[in-house]
Amino acid sequence: MKRTDIYIIAAVLLLSAAGIYAVKSMQQDKQAKHVIISVDGEIHNDIMVENGTVKKLEVKTEYGSNIIYIHDGGAEVIDADCRDLICKETGFISKTGQTIVCLPHKLVVTISAESESGGDADAVSQ
Repeated sequence: MKRTDIYIIAAVLLLSAAGIYAVKSMQQDKQAKHVIISVDGEIHNDIMVENGTVKKLEVKTEYGSNIIYIHDGGAEVIDADCRDLICKETGFISKTGQTIVCLPHKLVVTISAESESGGDADAVSQ
């Protein structure tokens, strides 16, 4: 194999990786993010996160109380009255699919995204 062949292969791989990155970043820009807060398996809040969205929510249930701060396109638990505080230690989440879980309070905070086309399921996920 000649040196020019190696350069051509490297250039093709580099262009392919750049194309995949560009397509993925365009897809993420077209998705609306939601912070979904559920308690004991039932949705408590579903908040659409846009640029500049800032909210502080206190989620009080029979299991306990959590304060969730939504900002910068994500969420974090800033206070809880559980004893282990793992939910607070999880920190800030902002990527689709990330979760914060507070087991004593049966609380789950999830970042979800749906496309602007309405969030319909595609052929793969059906």
